[in-house]
Amino acid sequence: MIYLNNAATSWPNPPEATQAMTRFLNHDNANPGLSGHRQPAEEEKQQMEGFRKRFYTPRTMLRDLRDILAHLSEFRETARSGRVSRAFAEKVMMAVTQVNGCRYCAYFHTRMALREGVPLEEIERIVAADIDEFPPDEALALAFAQHWAETGGHPDPEAERRFRDHYGPQASADILNWMRMINFGNLAGNTWDAILWKLGIGRSQP
Repeated sequence: MIYLNNAATSWPNPPEATQAMTRFLNHDNANPGLSGHRQPAEEEKQQMEGFRKRFYTPRTMLRDLRDILAHLSEFRETARSGRVSRAFAEKVMMAVTQVNGCRYCAYFHTRMALREGVPLEEIERIVAADIDEFPPDEALALAFAQHWAETGGHPDPEAERRFRDHYGPQASADILNWMRMINFGNLAGNTWDAILWKLGIGRSQP
């Protein structure tokens, strides 16, 4: 196997990577149709043709980072409480990651899910977006996690009502916290990949 992603993991990064990252975040970072950015579609196509994942603009990254920091104590309580088992939480996070397509989170949380005892067959079904065979009590959350990610955190009100009614106020809040945390990680990873894409690195992994 030939390793071609040196810019993502080496230290220090090549000067070109740092320069491109600064230029990208200050001027080019955009995802028309998802962030409300008004960059012409043709210009965006020329700049990011082939890169199909959702990623952050400076504005949306700052917005979500502020939200994460504002609710940090709530996220910590969710993680410590055990109200949602870590195995189930990993499945939910894998469902969100499957939609967002973050390769870093997919690798890391596959390992974490296996460590928590999630069978490989279940992980493979989540990656394939095939949740029909999961127990009903899990399938509803996994389906909602996929829908939540697909809508950029703005799910259909009826779908959210069914989700909250099924799991109750505390468990549904915990599940949503796991979803929000992994979504931030997903988009942060995708933003780095978008920068690499502009550099012409890793184009075999759009």
